[in-house]
Amino acid sequence: MKRLFLTLTTALMLHCIAWAQDTYKMAGPYEVVARDGQFRGSKGGSERDMQAAWNLAKEGKHDEAVSIINAYADKLQRLDGHDAPLCLIQGYWLCRAMMMEKAHKTPAWEAMLRRAMVPTMDKFEADSPYANGNWGAIVNRFRMAAAIVMDDETMYKASVDYFMEANDNGALPRYISETGQCQETGRDQAHAH
Repeated sequence: MKRLFLTLTTALMLHCIAWAQDTYKMAGPYEVVARDGQFRGSKGGSERDMQAAWNLAKEGKHDEAVSIINAYADKLQRLDGHDAPLCLIQGYWLCRAMMMEKAHKTPAWEAMLRRAMVPTMDKFEADSPYANGNWGAIVNRFRMAAAIVMDDETMYKASVDYFMEANDNGALPRYISETGQCQETGRDQAHAH
């Protein structure tokens, strides 16, 4: 029993030390980010990187956050695969980091958003997929965050209009039923929040 306790204690200490490091080690940046297909190996690393940019910005670690943002702004060319719209989850995190680090904003940030992420949003809407509600909600949440980063009033208004009126399962009229349940509730609870 004592040996098990020491083993668990040591593992916990090593885990805490790893998280307490002063600098985050990026997995990327990646030129192409995907959840499926040829580039699916980029999913985990890019998610960690973009979430880390937001977390570091919230923690006031500005140099580290800006370093991640700049790395992706310089390299990321596109989102790829059938699940590309779901990669906008991490696009949202990166936009949130950009908002918090706006004093360090460069033209490359907006150029990357327009080059690598906005086309995925536009294609999702052009295809009129009527997927599960989380798809449309993810895409629209990214649209609003990107509009704020880019000071794009037209895109921001489109985000509000989509949320209130779109004929998609991610829009409010279809996403929340008369019972108050989310469209994803019947699928599983993880997708409902």
